[in-house]
Amino acid sequence: MVTNRKEIEDWIYGTYDQLDKSGINTDKQRNYFSNMSDKEFESFFKSFLNDDKENFTLDIVEFEHDLKLKDCEDAAKFLKIPLYEYIYMPHLTMDKKRVVVSKEKCLVGYINVKRPQQLLTKKNGLSTSNEKRSLLTNQVTSKDKNAQDSDIEASMLVALGCDKILQELHGPRADDKVMKQQMNQSIASKGYVLLDELDNVSTNKTTLNTVDAFITSMMLKSDLVTDSYILPKISDELV
Repeated sequence: MVTNRKEIEDWIYGTYDQLDKSGINTDKQRNYFSNMSDKEFESFFKSFLNDDKENFTLDIVEFEHDLKLKDCEDAAKFLKIPLYEYIYMPHLTMDKKRVVVSKEKCLVGYINVKRPQQLLTKKNGLSTSNEKRSLLTNQVTSKDKNAQDSDIEASMLVALGCDKILQELHGPRADDKVMKQQMNQSIASKGYVLLDELDNVSTNKTTLNTVDAFITSMMLKSDLVTDSYILPKISDELV
């Protein structure tokens, strides 16, 4: 038997009061639960909490009762959920002991979970090939993007300290054909591969050298490719 039903209902109605100041959504929820017995109320929430896809919904009618960011802030404050937090950005320095932190609190929300889920579904469920590549950079193109990660994914991997995953995504699964061939041979012969046993040479990385060539052509110096690793063709032209 539910012993804190009133507390749960007050929590629900209070949240809807903040999201919809007209009270229409609150009245809808109140009418729905008021017809339930305590046993039905308990049964409802047991089923609700056991299904990750179940959620409370908010009915919005444009120009009558719109949802504004201020309403979301009020609801979060009522629920004691922090919407604004300082953001740590370890990818800016790569130094875990001196991580850069935002000067002001930033709005954080559901998108930081939803977006990676969409990317994961697309890459692992719909894109299964990495054969179509750019002739200029050797990066996967068109619909063949299973081996290519975006800036948001790279930032997340850096923040989580996933060094080995980054090495794989930015090496044999990206623009380094030599490493890719060695990786496939190792998997075919042994069933596994160790990244440390692959030839990680800058001259084999098409994208890296393409970018370095563009920067060099603008009379700028970068540390993408060191003097000892710079492509011979580029070195000859510079001399």
